[in-house]
Amino acid sequence: MKKPIVILLVVFGIFSGGYLLLLDQSKRAAIDALENFNKTLQRSLGDVQITYDDIRTNIFQRSAIAEELVLSVSDNQIIKVDEMVISGEEGSIRFANLSDLELSFMYDEVQFKTAIGKLFIEELKLGKIQSFLNDYRDSLDAILFILDELSISKFELEDFSLIGTNMNDEPIISLSGGVFVDDLYRGSINNVNAIELIINNRAYFNLSPFDFETDNIEISNFELKPFVEAFNSEQKEVFRQLNHAFGITKLDIEKSSLFLPDRNLRMLIGKGDLEIENSFLETFTLEDFVFQEKPVDTNVSIGEMSLKGLDLSIDFLSQEILYENVSRVFGVEEFFLKDVSILHDEIPLRFAEFGFSEIETKLNQVISGKTFMYDLEIPFSEIEEINQKLVEEIVLTTGLDKLKASFQTEFHYDEDDKRYSNSIKAELDQLAEIEFSLEMAEFAPISLKELEEVPSSILLAIFGEEIEFRKIKIDYNDFQLADILFKIYPQIVMGIDFIKVQASLLLYQYPNEKELLINALNNFGRERNKFGLNVLAVKPLRMSEVSQHFASGRLNEYVSIEAYGN
Repeated sequence: MKKPIVILLVVFGIFSGGYLLLLDQSKRAAIDALENFNKTLQRSLGDVQITYDDIRTNIFQRSAIAEELVLSVSDNQIIKVDEMVISGEEGSIRFANLSDLELSFMYDEVQFKTAIGKLFIEELKLGKIQSFLNDYRDSLDAILFILDELSISKFELEDFSLIGTNMNDEPIISLSGGVFVDDLYRGSINNVNAIELIINNRAYFNLSPFDFETDNIEISNFELKPFVEAFNSEQKEVFRQLNHAFGITKLDIEKSSLFLPDRNLRMLIGKGDLEIENSFLETFTLEDFVFQEKPVDTNVSIGEMSLKGLDLSIDFLSQEILYENVSRVFGVEEFFLKDVSILHDEIPLRFAEFGFSEIETKLNQVISGKTFMYDLEIPFSEIEEINQKLVEEIVLTTGLDKLKASFQTEFHYDEDDKRYSNSIKAELDQLAEIEFSLEMAEFAPISLKELEEVPSSILLAIFGEEIEFRKIKIDYNDFQLADILFKIYPQIVMGIDFIKVQASLLLYQYPNEKELLINALNNFGRERNKFGLNVLAVKPLRMSEVSQHFASGRLNEYVSIEAYGN
């Protein structure tokens, strides 16, 4: 038997033998019906034979019971069932309970053997599948036809195992576990649950070898038909087909692992949740995720990951389509990683949290968003290679055993008045923090495609168009970094003096502003606590006019300058 779908059709045919439970509930009627079904299979599939040890009926259950039921093709045993209890009528089954089922078949030069401890089906309606046996087509047509016609209220598969061996009797794929399905109708599954699932693939499906294990996978509201069509489609059609597979779909996974022996790569998931509605990712979370790759000595551990708001209907393999739909790609509500540890080539890297949110794009342009990273840990051993003296002084002064850094950025573009604002804040734990903010008006965002093609386009946009300056503000708070640097490098004082000289020359037409800046530098050099600079537009000022007004000595008519230091 060359195509496993034939086996599937035969199984359905046996189940449809529920009509062997006729109205008079007689054993003779059951035997006659089974013999008639056997003849139907012979006409459809050739040399098919059904044998059994005994058939009896249960009047109270309205069921038929067959023991040691065996189906053979050309004297090769295909299906063996120790006991089958079935109740129903022609074309439908009220329930079927099969114990110790064995299935054997050959496909693509691979011998498959399947063992099932228990198979239970409730409310199975076959539609036109039975007549389809007389009009057998290719595998894909058969599967799609079955999905259109089949409906099952409940399907339970316990103690399931499958082993595929090649012509040398070497195992190339194995699968075991349990599967439970609720409400399968016309290719749509209300709920499917796989427990203690183990898949070991060595050379099948044209895939690299892999080992997959999971304690539990549960999927709700999933369309099987588009998924089957996508699996058999050309690459460019895959995303379009998969787009129809997700209505309101939910997936939960617990304690799972994937191992790729060719790459010595292992991935572990403690817990995962996925929820998709109309091909839009509502929620995707992972907990206790571990990624290990031995040849390059990489180990990644993520305590928690969350992603919300990604449009899955986009063809991510096409750069052109990505540019056209960038507003949908970056339309995520939230993305963050927590408790992340990365070890690469014996270099450890850790951070408490990283993410971005409130990303907004319009007409292929990113116009708003927030990005953050907290408690990035940098080992002093890595910094020592650059400046050992600095590390020793930081450890002596602060007692720190590692450097911790945090940063956050936020930008926003208001379409109504074309105002753009950006703020950046960075902090070195116990050492210093700095915050920078910028505001401009009459600003047109740069498209991602334009930025990739002409990286300097952002500078051309700022200085070559009628963009208005609104504000620049810098606030620096020092905790201990300045004291450490001044102690190690006393020549910094000379650097500050040089800056003051340059400021005096540069601001000779602006005596008030010059005095503010020099006093701020003097105070910071003495106290080493804070330094700040605030430049605010008081009249409309185009960026292209800044140099002209500065040279004329009239720039202070357009901006106010504040500087402080202590």
